[in-house]
Amino acid sequence: MGRQMTGQRRHPNEALRQTRLSRGWSLEEMAHQLRHLAFRLGETEPGVDANMISRWERGLHRPGPRYVRLLSLLLDEPPADLGLSSPTAAPVLGRAAETFELARHASASAVDTIAVDDLERAVERLSREYSTSPPAVLIAAVQQRLWLIHHLLGKRLTLDQHRRLLDLTGWLQVLLAVLHYDLGDREAAEVGRGAALHLAREAGNAELQAWAFEAPAYFALFEGRPRDAIDLCLAGQQVAPRDSSVFAALNLQEARAWARLGDRREAEQALLRGSDVLDCLPEPEYPDNHFAFDRDKFAYYACTTYSWLDSLPKTEKYAEQVIHNNQDPRRPNYWPGRVRGAHLDLALALAKHGRYDEAATEGLHAFADSDVPRTWILRRANDLERALSSQADVSEVKDFRDRHMASRHAGGPKTDW
Repeated sequence: MGRQMTGQRRHPNEALRQTRLSRGWSLEEMAHQLRHLAFRLGETEPGVDANMISRWERGLHRPGPRYVRLLSLLLDEPPADLGLSSPTAAPVLGRAAETFELARHASASAVDTIAVDDLERAVERLSREYSTSPPAVLIAAVQQRLWLIHHLLGKRLTLDQHRRLLDLTGWLQVLLAVLHYDLGDREAAEVGRGAALHLAREAGNAELQAWAFEAPAYFALFEGRPRDAIDLCLAGQQVAPRDSSVFAALNLQEARAWARLGDRREAEQALLRGSDVLDCLPEPEYPDNHFAFDRDKFAYYACTTYSWLDSLPKTEKYAEQVIHNNQDPRRPNYWPGRVRGAHLDLALALAKHGRYDEAATEGLHAFADSDVPRTWILRRANDLERALSSQADVSEVKDFRDRHMASRHAGGPKTDW
């Protein structure tokens, strides 16, 4: 909460009081604004109320380092101008330190180009963290960056800075949409996707527009709407640059949708189109970026495609590639989620060929750790459970069903089953 002024002369903080009054805020409104700011930054809610702020202003307590930082961000003033000691007196670690530094840039009379450069690097980093970070953790970080961009957009900007910030907002909104979907919040996912599409059109960014079609195609595919997924992929391909990762992604997503419908010819043609694009693309600098495509991702999409086409040999081939390529966490392109998906793809293909005990054992690998599986993992596990439904007396099948059920109900994503 802060430090009590015991054994010392009390000094009312008139600067803090006058700054609050200049905003037209009551003590309660000020407390509400601080709590809301912490939420936007992805932090835990502070226990601040009107009484606490009153005690700060009357000099009965001094706010601690966290509250100094939040007050400075909220009121857009350096701590000294608010009658507060600098929060640098205590260490501010991790992303909180980055937040304070970016907000310092944003408080300048004109936005420092370095602040925009820092944000671009941060967005790149968040896009790379998708492969390994739990969605709930990453959502908080993405929301924090969106708040900072919103803060910057209220400053004097050059046209180039304004365009760059719109682009960054769009990329974060697409990432946020996918994260919300992974947590089972379909409505929030669609809101993020819609915002990304609007921003992409406003900024004239064709690649971003195309990703705003790829995301809902992904949603539709795992919600059992392959026809909708195909339509969204085709719409995205109309705007996507032909030499881009997103054009490859849209074709590979289309391949999975055709496979879901059992159309082998169309599925394999879409796989070939995606492969042709990948052959022409340079190796991405950061292959773990969610918005970059390489041969590792091709194997992952091909694995699902052939599993749904009921081709066990090709499913085994691509599943082995995916699992082998994701054994070492130090590898630049390490995606543990792909391993879960590959095990479920192979399990489904085995179940379709009557190898039920092997299928159930393979499926259990998708729940090998304590992390809460993402929505798409649970939906694919549903497919496997249905394929195994006639073999409930097989011990391996029972083990899989028990583990699947526990993942669905023990803090798993909220979704319709």
